[in-house]
Amino acid sequence: MSVSVTPTRLGLGAGEAFASALPRVHAVTRYHTRRVTCPVTREDLVAEAVALAWKYFAALTRRGHDPGAFVTAMARRAAQAALAGHRVCGAERADDALSRLALLRGLVVVRRLRERTHQRWDQVPAEMVAEEL
Repeated sequence: MSVSVTPTRLGLGAGEAFASALPRVHAVTRYHTRRVTCPVTREDLVAEAVALAWKYFAALTRRGHDPGAFVTAMARRAAQAALAGHRVCGAERADDALSRLALLRGLVVVRRLRERTHQRWDQVPAEMVAEEL
């Protein structure tokens, strides 16, 4: 026996229901990202969490559930997922040097070049010598 599952389209009511839940989703995601010090990164995480919340909302609506009953829990899980590096279009690579996730896991250490006192001056690039003068 084979069962084929076809995705159902979202009705117009799903968008309106999410729009009515959006202030609560936004408030919850802002609360959970409050410890991110950079305001630009924080806003990016909030936007990503809202997008993840919409993805979860749409998936639950397609399954026949009423996601309006647990908007806060859904928004909290979306914020946690965004903080963990999950994105709507995939996930952040943990081995990327510019990734926030790599910094959090301790895979990348960012230091100033001047803290390295063990380096000999004849091995320093000319650009750094010009900055020092």
